[in-house]
Amino acid sequence: MRKTIAVIGLGRFGLELVKSLSELNVDVIALDVNEKNVVKAAQYTNHAFICDCTNEAALKEVGIKNVEHAVVAMGQNEENTLVSSIVATILLKNLGIKEITVRLDDNLYEDTLKKIGATTVISPLKIASERLATKIAATNFVDYFKLTDNYSVYEIMIPETMQAINLIDLDATKKFGINILLIKRDGKMFTPRPTDLVQANDLIFVLGNEKGANKLVNFLNNR
Repeated sequence: MRKTIAVIGLGRFGLELVKSLSELNVDVIALDVNEKNVVKAAQYTNHAFICDCTNEAALKEVGIKNVEHAVVAMGQNEENTLVSSIVATILLKNLGIKEITVRLDDNLYEDTLKKIGATTVISPLKIASERLATKIAATNFVDYFKLTDNYSVYEIMIPETMQAINLIDLDATKKFGINILLIKRDGKMFTPRPTDLVQANDLIFVLGNEKGANKLVNFLNNR
């Protein structure tokens, strides 16, 4: 069953999030009070709506109760947007949304947001710096998405010199403590079976910690 995620606030950060989620077989509800932002998001989802997310009735009307996870992606550089993020978080909590991720540009308000309902608070600037550091340190890492303190999703480019190996023989979970989620090959992405091969020039998406991902990269580089 496909997961449904709501993204509230469709500025640059929110719009990129909608785009990325739409590429991961997720149903996305994209919401913003600004019509131009909603039109942009409509390129990536059929469920983009103009919505005042500080209004409980408006949230109910667009089906917010059906989502498993909501991301409050509004920036907080101005006082009114911070207030909107706080109100939206309270409403989402009251409407029974179990997972609520809130973008925060000022760590001063992190405890407050968690007390009123946020399950996760993120800082795009911090995430960007961590992703850049990881990509610079490990040349095979194409990109990096931190999920929790212990788990991240890594995009890893397979070296063109590597000999192909099937997933059973690779045994990445047992050897490196990571799971291979997806393989992208020749522009097409698929969920691998145990008998599928990892081969030269593949782009693989793995879930685990940095230590395990680095061990996998070292193994592949020396194969």
